[in-house]
Amino acid sequence: MTEKYRKIAPLVKTSYESKNLPIEEIMKAFNIGSKATFYKIIKS
Repeated sequence: MTEKYRKIAPLVKTSYESKNLPIEEIMKAFNIGSKATFYKIIKS
């Protein structure tokens, strides 16, 4: 994973685990291009 994604990983995980936002909104907010990348961040 790139440095950019390592930096935002804790925020992305928190947003995902709160279940308040749909995955697409989280991806848009953090400028994540694909769901594959999104899930790599979540699993890291």
